[in-house]
Amino acid sequence: MTGDESSVESGAVDVLRYETDEGPVYRATPAGEGEAVVAAHEREVRERRTGRLLATGTVVAAIVLTGVVMESVVATVAGLLFVAVVHVSKDDDHDESVPELVERNQFRRDAERAYDLEDG
Repeated sequence: MTGDESSVESGAVDVLRYETDEGPVYRATPAGEGEAVVAAHEREVRERRTGRLLATGTVVAAIVLTGVVMESVVATVAGLLFVAVVHVSKDDDHDESVPELVERNQFRRDAERAYDLEDG
């Protein structure tokens, strides 16, 4: 067991709540690291959204350019509607992927009593 593992098992922890389809899941991280974990998840969500927005913008530009070259307003509008429907249907739920910091600097045994902690 490394020093980090033993401090999480016996010392103070931060408790994170992840929302899932089955209900909330609670996980412990070493005390003081909870905010960094939440920030990392938020950054990942932002990067995914930015990438998806850039990909959608590229497809929209290609559809508009094709419509202008082909002089087809109907095909352009149909293509844009299709992209809009796909973009909206692929929108992920921010709350499911970003945990909430519910306890800071809690003793592990107290956190285990208060929450059904999962290993993670």
